[in-house]
Amino acid sequence: MQSEIDSLREINSKLLAEITELRKKNAEVKPENIEVKAENAKLKHALEEHETRFTSLEQRDKEKTTLIAKLDDDIREIKQEQNAKNADPISQDFNSIPLDQTNVSSIVDQYDSTESKSLEDDKETDSFLDEVHRKKVSNEIRERK
Repeated sequence: MQSEIDSLREINSKLLAEITELRKKNAEVKPENIEVKAENAKLKHALEEHETRFTSLEQRDKEKTTLIAKLDDDIREIKQEQNAKNADPISQDFNSIPLDQTNVSSIVDQYDSTESKSLEDDKETDSFLDEVHRKKVSNEIRERK
């Protein structure tokens, strides 16, 4: 019976030593666990902020795309109006001038082909200026946001 008691005391002291060791390890792990939880919370918060920012950027991108499309439409409309205005006075001027058939052939003979080339150059210049204007407006929009 005494040997059983001694055996149980020995087991008890081993268990107490093990409990002490486990408590020591637990004390070391708790602060580390708290740090990990704090870092995890910080990362979750950063992720939420990034998702919110990403959503905001996507929305602004859609708005800018819509605005650029509207500006392109406006430019096209202005060009059409400008072309219509430029074409109308010329046709009115020609229609108001009575032409004698004898003068028509001499006028046709005087026509210079370089004039048609300058019209092509004007179209290229207009296209270039429209593109530069479109880029400038786009850059101004980007700078505002």
